[in-house]
Parts: sequence; structure tokens; C-alpha cells
Amino acid sequence: MIAGTNTHFKLCFTRETLLGQLSTFIKQTRDNFMQKTHGGSKGIPKGKNVPEAVNNISWVQQLIAKVCCGVVCVITTVALANQ
Repeated sequence: MIAGTNTHFKLCFTRETLLGQLSTFIKQTRDNFMQKTHGGSKGIPKGKNVPEAVNNISWVQQLIAKVCCGVVCVITTVALANQ
């Protein structure tokens, strides 16, 4: 019974750590997006021989995929830790 309680606390700590890292990642990604889209020094990375609209759409899709992958990884890790 005591071992189960210790495991529960360890899992809670791991879950809180992962959620904190995810929160930091989302905040950094949001700040990066705001900087690049609202007059940042470098702006959105430019592709070669690609119209600006297509380039912008591609960049946003990559950003969305990056965030979704991070969220899925954290959810999977927490789910596996809770088993």
C-alpha cells in the first residue's frame, strides 16, 4: 500500500513536470510566432521559388504540426506513466 502511494506521488511529479515543459514549449512557440508575424527582425523563413502566400501557409502548417506533435508526445507519456 505504501509503495503504491510512493508510485502515485512519483507519477504526479512526472506529470506535472511534463505539463510544465509543454506549457513552456507552447509559450515559446507562441512568442516565436508573434515575433515573426508582427514585424520581427527576420520574419517568416522564405522558401525558394515559392509564392509568398504558399510559403506562409506552409510555415504555419509546419508550426501546427510541431505543436501537435509535442502535445501528443506529452499525452502519450503521461498515459503510459499512469498504467
